[in-house]
Amino acid sequence: MALSYNTINKSFVSAINFMDKREILGKILDVRNEESCFMDVMEMFGTMKPTKAVTFHYHVNDELYALGTVDGAITSSVATNASPLTVTLDSTSMIRVGDIVLLPGTTATVRTAIVKSVVSGTQITIAAVDGANIALADNAQLAFFSGAYGEGSGYPTARRYSATPYSGQLQIFKDAFKITDVQWGSEVEVTFNGKPYVFKKAEYETALKFRADISNALLLSEPTANTFSSGSATLTDASGNTVSTTRGLNSWIETQGGIVDTMGAGIDLADWKRLSVSLDAVRAPKNYLVLAGNSWNHKNDDLFLNLGGTALISTTGAQWNISKDISLDLQSFELYGRKFAKKTMDWFNHPNVVDYTGAPTISDCAFYVPLDKIKTQDGGSEDRMAVRYLVGEDGSNTKYRVKVADGLKQGDNAIEEDSINVRYSATMGLQVLGTQHFVKQKIS
Repeated sequence: MALSYNTINKSFVSAINFMDKREILGKILDVRNEESCFMDVMEMFGTMKPTKAVTFHYHVNDELYALGTVDGAITSSVATNASPLTVTLDSTSMIRVGDIVLLPGTTATVRTAIVKSVVSGTQITIAAVDGANIALADNAQLAFFSGAYGEGSGYPTARRYSATPYSGQLQIFKDAFKITDVQWGSEVEVTFNGKPYVFKKAEYETALKFRADISNALLLSEPTANTFSSGSATLTDASGNTVSTTRGLNSWIETQGGIVDTMGAGIDLADWKRLSVSLDAVRAPKNYLVLAGNSWNHKNDDLFLNLGGTALISTTGAQWNISKDISLDLQSFELYGRKFAKKTMDWFNHPNVVDYTGAPTISDCAFYVPLDKIKTQDGGSEDRMAVRYLVGEDGSNTKYRVKVADGLKQGDNAIEEDSINVRYSATMGLQVLGTQHFVKQKIS
């Protein structure tokens, strides 16, 4: 710049390259809170288990009792020992002579009958224990809750109890980043863990995204029809390699026998009573972790705290006892004989994953996870949920793997290109045991 006559002002100083002094905060601010995700819950409980197969299976014992549904109404009719009543049902496969029947009723008055004969695969004859007439509505249900046999009699026909199989499968997760030799060595204005290099930031963010991808799949993924062990794959990549996706918690509950409960738009105690009845019906445990989205939280807080009105929290603890464990960010409450520890999942409101216009309304949902271990018939117990990861023959695992191809080093292992390539991979899947006790609750 040549000599000139005038006042030294801002425009004069800024016209000289690099003359202005800048003040730059040497840290990148984190306003996204991407660390918080479903994987936090799994790691909090430490439920990560190895497997040596790409699929994992388990069996659940079937109900010991089965209901019979009446096919065709019966007006008040004689049902005595001498003249038993013929009843048509949907099936008699689990019914045998001598079974005691709990007859339908609209009051707490109990009436019973006994099975006199099994006529066919859909018909039985019964006699009322009190000898009075019996009337049955179409589609009425009969429970066969016990048995009674004559003195000196033989034994009833043997029953066989089956088990229902369930299975899960593994999914391969991958991510990577690459940086050139120049950028690897160049300092930048901001620091990460005290180092002024963009490499550190890229390494952190790629690993964070990789972990979040796994977490998202463990919650929302649907399983492919094929697995890595399938003879012919229904889903492949561009090179024809088999692609397998795991079953996420949402799919485990919705398609594998879990409870799917819908609350009204204005949640009230009737919604909670209905859920309690559903849990009681499957003999569910008494302690739950509730993973909840903000919309679900807002509506239930309106109910629990009756914001703007009279609170439902009792100062004596007689109605509600709401406490908070700050270390785990859990808020607990007791209701209808069960204790619920609620954890707000901010991820359920992620604007670029699940809470954008037209997205499934995950923010309106809550997932109920039993906090006990599930019993096995031999007296043991197993974790309700676990992240399964593949283990190799040599004991190496695929839980989290990082490979670095370094072109900046000398020697036989160096790559030709002057860059660093960092690759992340994992082979994992979600296992859920006893889905009948899990709940997905959504707001209508």
